[in-house]
Amino acid sequence: MMLSRINDKQEIRQSNVLTEARFEMSATELDILFYLLSILKKDSETKKYQIPILELQNITQKEYQYTQLREATEKMGSRMYEYNLDNGDYLQIWLFSSCLYKKGLGIIEIELSEKIKPFLFDLRERFTSFRLYAALNMSSKYAKRIYTMLSQWKDKGVWKISIEEMKIRLKILDPKGKEPELYKQIVELKHRVLDPAISQINKYTELNVSYKLLKRGRKFQDIEFDIDVQNDKAVVDIDFNHNSEEQRCLKSLEEIGVVRKDIVSIIIKDESLRKKTFKWVYEWKLGKFGKVGNPAGLYLKTMGLV
Repeated sequence: MMLSRINDKQEIRQSNVLTEARFEMSATELDILFYLLSILKKDSETKKYQIPILELQNITQKEYQYTQLREATEKMGSRMYEYNLDNGDYLQIWLFSSCLYKKGLGIIEIELSEKIKPFLFDLRERFTSFRLYAALNMSSKYAKRIYTMLSQWKDKGVWKISIEEMKIRLKILDPKGKEPELYKQIVELKHRVLDPAISQINKYTELNVSYKLLKRGRKFQDIEFDIDVQNDKAVVDIDFNHNSEEQRCLKSLEEIGVVRKDIVSIIIKDESLRKKTFKWVYEWKLGKFGKVGNPAGLYLKTMGLV
């Protein structure tokens, strides 16, 4: 079955498989997914993409343990995404073919499944780099998910969804009834899910969002979101597409205090030195060298550059 790409005019009308799919991800899993979206390239035939753990930590301001990341990619790779297509077909897809943790380099190399790529590109085009950065900075997994949903409707300014469907998408409610429902009471849903999510979305993204719960009869049945886009809102802009390995290396050198232009030039032009730099800075971050008063000096000595 061929699924055509949607154009800009259809964007808010046509369903997005991953945005509207029913699944649950932890904040760490969503961090990996959002970073992956940021480095996808249309003109690349490869299905493999590298995620430097140190760079992910720098962006999110979080510390990730290897066990935490391995558990996250294991769950992401085994999780099935299910979706009812508009033509009546029922689709099941998986995200990864493989994940390779490169020992000593602090890099996760992810191979995407062939079927998932069109949907990832479709989702990626709903964001600009600064929005992906904003999504990475949010800590709530519900904020990250709800933000992707709201992004589909920002041009309309309003989005209405049933509480039941929202719960199903967030995996709070199992439509098959096999898992217990979470946050059954409206007050729980507000305090544990909606209020923290909207607070983070308003703080970190270009959207200003409010919501109201609507009754049908005596029971709250729907959520209506009012969405205001503020493109001049102070949001950090990072151009992932031009964030080359050389630039990442330069950023790492600046972080540890290596500033001499002649030395910096030697390092960033040498692939072997760049990889050693990523490894050294990653281990320094983990505290493997103990308390280091002069990280630049220790680094240069270790690398034999002084």
